[in-house]
Amino acid sequence: MRSSCSRGEPSTNDFQTFELLRIVETFAEQFYTLPELIPGRPDYRLLIATGTVVSAFSVLVQLASDGAVELIQLDIDLTRATTPALTTTTDVARPSPTARCSEADAPTR
Repeated sequence: MRSSCSRGEPSTNDFQTFELLRIVETFAEQFYTLPELIPGRPDYRLLIATGTVVSAFSVLVQLASDGAVELIQLDIDLTRATTPALTTTTDVARPSPTARCSEADAPTR
């Protein structure tokens, strides 16, 4: 994901800070309670949630034979909903729009 601060979109750093850490925690703590993607295949799990800096995301992972959780697919919805978003079990305060872009995220000239 490239930085799009000038268009008001989240930067890569924003996503990593506010979304990715929560995704990793969710899979670490709730892997076996998340829905199976394929019935009868408990090694594939799916997480669909609203985001903090993105509207929504879905994450598909597979549990490897060595116990590692491998990312298969990540889909991100960058559109902003006109109605209030549904909340997830792990609510994180949304950063203010003015705090979204740091100097490190700002586009270079």
